Parts: sequence; structure tokens; C-alpha cells
Amino acid sequence: MDQFLKVIYLNYMEEKDMGDDFFEYFKEFTDKMHDTFSESAYKDFIDVFTDCAVENNEHYFIEGMKLAINIMNKKYVPTI
Repeated sequence: MDQFLKVIYLNYMEEKDMGDDFFEYFKEFTDKMHDTFSESAYKDFIDVFTDCAVENNEHYFIEGMKLAINIMNKKYVPTI
């Protein structure tokens, strides 16, 4: 199920051309890091940061979709 939802997520991001939108949210932060790090360290930072952001976005999309599916199927039981 997770792989199926991941494919949906990736297709959605591609269709909406949203792949790099998250960089806008972090522009101020990444610009500051660019001014702080050497060029090679900044490149390494951006590579790791991008990988983490992609994995984070995929994870929360998949978990959100599983929650939505459970709610629609009336299988979600909130805990307090």
C-alpha cells in the first residue's frame, strides 16, 4: 500500500510541477547556509537537505493518505 501511495504522490507532484516548491519555503535558511558554508560544503548540505525533505514529504503524504482512507472506511478511532 505504501508503494502505491508513493507512486500517487510522485505523480501528483509531477503533474502539479511542485517538485521544487519546498525550496521557496526554506530559501532564507538555505541562502544563509550558502553564505556560511564553503561552496563544496554547501553543495553537500543541499544534497542531504533535499534528500531529507523529499523523504519527509513522502512519509507525511503517505501517512496522511492512509489516515484519510481509514476515515473514509470508518476504521479510524481517535485516541485521547
